Amino acid sequence: MKIYLLLITLLLSIQPIVAQDSPPKPTITHVIVMTIDGARPDAILQADTPVLHDLALTGAVDWESQTIDPSATVPAHTSLLTGLDPTEHLIVHNDYSTERVAQPTFISIAQAEGYRTAIVAGKEKFIQFHQDEDTYYEFVRTGDPGVTDKTIELLEEGYEVLFVHLPNTDFFGHLLGWMSDTYLYELRNTDANIGRIITALDDLNIRESTLLIITADHGGHDHGHGQGLPVDKTIPLIINGVGIEPNTILEDTNITQVASTVLLALGLEPAEAMHEPLLEFMPSSD
Repeated sequence: MKIYLLLITLLLSIQPIVAQDSPPKPTITHVIVMTIDGARPDAILQADTPVLHDLALTGAVDWESQTIDPSATVPAHTSLLTGLDPTEHLIVHNDYSTERVAQPTFISIAQAEGYRTAIVAGKEKFIQFHQDEDTYYEFVRTGDPGVTDKTIELLEEGYEVLFVHLPNTDFFGHLLGWMSDTYLYELRNTDANIGRIITALDDLNIRESTLLIITADHGGHDHGHGQGLPVDKTIPLIINGVGIEPNTILEDTNITQVASTVLLALGLEPAEAMHEPLLEFMPSSD
């Protein structure tokens, strides 16, 4: 009897050690999807962009990801948000319109499931993606710095799922040319603004539970884009945060895969029509 009791005592004493060998799965509380409008991946690699380089090194990256055709802002962002190709969402114009996108987006689905959602955009025509009043929306007129300020403010207020559009790179691409000195300089400034958002996540103690997806809507050449050239359609894709192994190289990715990835990361079911996620495995949010 004494031996039996001794064995029970020993088993109980080692139970906490066994539990520690199986740590709980990480939980994603926040997702931020950022698009750098008109950012070519070779420009990011060439420019002074230490924040993006570090996020790529410590996360997953595809420097040859692809956008849709036509490679223009409105149809590409529609594909990013809905997870659909233009043949499915039928948005091919690149103009301002007050008509909202009809299909569900990762923002609208997350909002319906109780997440605090927000869209912060540097172009007025992004009003098309504001589908319901319960999602915060703001068109920021002061470019990347203003978009960054508003994003940090919303994070401080407790918003959890954000779509953030940084416009400056595209503006200077059209004005002075893709891969011009000014274009590359503005990428450096954009990188610094993304760094400010990372710092805010650290200050709010939510960096370790945040998933970041950073990409672009299109590339560009000379003073334009949308002609179906490789430099127009090749975009960067960086995923960093909870459950993402460092030095992960992604291949054959597409902008249409972002929406389902966000929803799976949050533990939500993507819409049936959405394209497959970027990663086969995402950490549980349970």
